Amino acid sequence: MSVRNELLSDILTAIQTGGSTEAQIQEITKGVNGYGFYANSTATELSPLVVSDSSTVALIFDTATRETRLPDGYTTMFSGGRIVSNDVDGMFDVRVGFWAAPSNNNGAFGINIDISAAGDGSIVIAEDARRMVRGSNTYQFYTIPLPVFSAETFVNNGGLVRFSAIDGDISLYGIQLLVSKVG
Repeated sequence: MSVRNELLSDILTAIQTGGSTEAQIQEITKGVNGYGFYANSTATELSPLVVSDSSTVALIFDTATRETRLPDGYTTMFSGGRIVSNDVDGMFDVRVGFWAAPSNNNGAFGINIDISAAGDGSIVIAEDARRMVRGSNTYQFYTIPLPVFSAETFVNNGGLVRFSAIDGDISLYGIQLLVSKVG
């Protein structure tokens, strides 16, 4: 809370002194927000990750593609297979993107973020399920937004990104993760 109060005080001072307040406010708040972008290097179009019908797997992001705008206090936003939060009451926009194809017409999948220590889906804080309408074995790119906030359990355990094949086997490649701290 003290960091927030300091920022508000600095912003108020910038506004009261006039001049280029927009530039001053941007400089004051730089580092409060930021992002990390991560990718899976093993699942390719020629060798996709195949998730069997009715199965759930943790998605792997083994390559830090971009970490040039991390928030202050962060050395990464993804470590040990999990999204990292250093902030109780931090707000994050998480986006998972990938190419996917079902083994059957109108396949379906789900994505969730689990903050349980076991990673067993017992504390899911965000989830989205989609029906796939392009037909069997036809790849389509999906972008799934999962906004979340972090409390003590998230800070302690991190967030595991899990993928479920709900209807049919689902083949994935080009898997990527964007984690943005927005508050």
